[in-house]
Amino acid sequence: MSNNKKLFEEFPQVTTEQWEAVIQKDLKGADYNKKLVWKTAEGFSVRPYYRAEDLNSITWNNVEPNQFPYVRGNKTKGNEWLICQDINVKDCKAANEKALDAIKRGANAITFRLEYDKLYTDLE
Repeated sequence: MSNNKKLFEEFPQVTTEQWEAVIQKDLKGADYNKKLVWKTAEGFSVRPYYRAEDLNSITWNNVEPNQFPYVRGNKTKGNEWLICQDINVKDCKAANEKALDAIKRGANAITFRLEYDKLYTDLE
């Protein structure tokens, strides 16, 4: 199997203008922004779709790590990522089983969440 095969090559390419024309037709006069664009809790507008050409306006898209505006972190090497699974502990045996399962599935760090108020009951 070739690694260079394009996905959906049996479909013709569609321009942004063609997409927009179909969307406007489907909206039947409704406002595009009110119907299809939504706001995140932080106030960002999220459009219903994005295309490769939208990346052209992103100036920091090709920035290396440890370069302003630091969107790829501040380290150039040695980024040690951990895949951490949080486990709420009510029963130690069940928590142990969940931890072992998480490790089998790829976690390389475990955080056990304990109810400290119960753990320290009657301790002075």
